Amino acid sequence: MNRNFWNKKRVLITGATGFKGTWLTHLLNQLGSKVYGYSLLNKDPRYDFHRKTVLKRDLNLEVANISNIKRVKNFINYVKPDIIFHLAAQPIVSLSYINDIDTVISNINGTVNILNTLKNYDKKIAVIFVTTDKVYKNKLNPKKITFFSEKDHLGGDDIYSASKASCELIINAYNKSFFFNSKIKIATARSGNVIGGGDFSKNRIVPDIFRSQFLKKKLIIRNSNHIRPWQHVLDALNGYVVLAEYLYKCNKIDLSWNFAPKKNTVKTVADLVYKYNTVTKHKFNFLFLDKNIIHEKPLLLLNANKSRNHLNWKDKLSFVETIKYTSSWYDSYLNKENLKHITKNQITDYLKLK
Repeated sequence: MNRNFWNKKRVLITGATGFKGTWLTHLLNQLGSKVYGYSLLNKDPRYDFHRKTVLKRDLNLEVANISNIKRVKNFINYVKPDIIFHLAAQPIVSLSYINDIDTVISNINGTVNILNTLKNYDKKIAVIFVTTDKVYKNKLNPKKITFFSEKDHLGGDDIYSASKASCELIINAYNKSFFFNSKIKIATARSGNVIGGGDFSKNRIVPDIFRSQFLKKKLIIRNSNHIRPWQHVLDALNGYVVLAEYLYKCNKIDLSWNFAPKKNTVKTVADLVYKYNTVTKHKFNFLFLDKNIIHEKPLLLLNANKSRNHLNWKDKLSFVETIKYTSSWYDSYLNKENLKHITKNQITDYLKLK
């Protein structure tokens, strides 16, 4: 990423108070950007990465729902951003079974509201729509390791995955209908199973580990043999930032991009749990319960060769380094240390990596 490019750029992050949005806020501040956010506030201030680390001077925040098209239009036209990162979404597969309507409205309508606003935007802009690794039609043999590329078919058997795959189709349609050969540049970024400090979501493995440590209760872990492309949040965000740079500067670019660890990094849920418990300063007890109680796919991996070859992007952190970064952040939380300090330090250290 080019610091000179990002210095003084006006950047809007939707979903700015979430896990990725908060890390991206800190990253862009270190790069010298003028950062704006459009997001709801988290309901539980005890587990709130944003409130614990982001100051008012770090982020000009509009507290509103992404499904409110009038508020979306007004704020974008007020900010006049050079770059938008659209992260606002209901991002949890298990919650999509419970809050199906909210998931569809947030994910699909929120995306459409951004796209519709851009139809009348009179300034050069690059927009990154963050979707997920779960947009692919996952009908593969669970015993065969296969990596999805951007050319594979879209699908989704749960509401969350289907909503995000639908977003990809809608974004493609808007791109061809309204933005082809225009100054409005859009792309989608697909990554998944992103981990790192500050994630307090339900039914996600690392936040579940943290809650086990915090409450001193045994952790019950489902689907220990499931394989995922575990990736530190800074590696994913580095991909989004590099893609936005490339998109802003180039006239033509592919629409969709994968960001995922190297192909030789194939790890299970059990691998993550065992490694985490060896590096954390707060050991935890756990029990594997191998039942697919929320209908998750046993195997999900991405091919990120296009991003590596065309964007010169790479994952800087190995699986072990990812776990160390993550556990160190949560250890600091449990030790009641300054969370903004460790967040900024991890970003500073990450930016020095080659």
